Amino acid sequence: MKKEKNKDKLIAIVDVTPKWVDLYPLFCEWIDSGSKEQKEYLKGELLRLCKVADAVNASKGASA
Repeated sequence: MKKEKNKDKLIAIVDVTPKWVDLYPLFCEWIDSGSKEQKEYLKGELLRLCKVADAVNASKGASA
């Protein structure tokens, strides 16, 4: 949990971003029986994951 002070108030920021491993069962269900919209969303998320993985791998290669 991240805490920030905003003038006289202390604000707690909670990151509720799901982990990829937690989304895996849902994505598998969408592959098998999801709607067209769910499958399109899944394709977009998988592409985003691939791009992030490529960026991480590239940064590791650059620093090695």
